[in-house]
Amino acid sequence: MRHILIDRTRRRMRLRHGGDAERVELDAIEIPEPPKDEVLLQLNDALDELQTIAPERANIVKLRFFGGFSEAEVAALLDLSERSVQRHWACAKAWLFERIQGH
Repeated sequence: MRHILIDRTRRRMRLRHGGDAERVELDAIEIPEPPKDEVLLQLNDALDELQTIAPERANIVKLRFFGGFSEAEVAALLDLSERSVQRHWACAKAWLFERIQGH
């Protein structure tokens, strides 16, 4: 029995089986709170306004924020360079932040 327990412990300690990763109880994990309703409504209004000003940036925000796509995936979908997506994403985030904080 000792050998079985020792072998099992050694296997769990290997890097490919988690190595020195710390085991955490599921109850200890904090799940981030979803955005508040009023913030989502403000984001929607600001996104509608951004759509009229800069439709490409609005599409990037929709794909990144609501769709969960990475910058590379958005670049492929919209036929843009990844750097262009990064620039548009940064500008759109700053613009949206300013609009939402202004309310």
